[in-house]
Amino acid sequence: MQLNNNYEEEYNNLIVSAEIKCSQLLLAVCNNLEKRQEIINRYSGDLKHFLIEIQPDDNWAACVNNLTNQNPDIISIIGIEKLQTAERPGNKTKVILSEEIFYWQEDSRSELDVFLGYLQWQREKAMRFNFPIVSWLTDDLERKIITKAPDFYSWRRGVFRF
Repeated sequence: MQLNNNYEEEYNNLIVSAEIKCSQLLLAVCNNLEKRQEIINRYSGDLKHFLIEIQPDDNWAACVNNLTNQNPDIISIIGIEKLQTAERPGNKTKVILSEEIFYWQEDSRSELDVFLGYLQWQREKAMRFNFPIVSWLTDDLERKIITKAPDFYSWRRGVFRF
């Protein structure tokens, strides 16, 4: 795959960051899903790579943790963009007013909102792994992470734009 010069430089920077092989959170921003897959395929040929496609209700940290004994060079997380349109069954939250008084409240958060909430809480887990994690995002998702999971975003070691 041939990338233009700007993208080639970003790709090389991503690979250098990945080859450091330490715990780090990397964000790759690409709106073109075909180009994203080509880039992932390219570095999959050079690095021991695992791919996680996030599904509704997935705990990303648990998904990554399941692969730690495989000693990956890098893990890529994709599919977060699908959570924007994923239908979430009506969940109810129990709101307790006292020991005897409570009510059920409809939880209208989207799958993406729930996922971003978990990202915000679990950001420290990304630093416990001995390999880089690349989360693939669109521009829109990056903006949402900045506003809804700012602590997670602040822990990133690099943002690579393709």
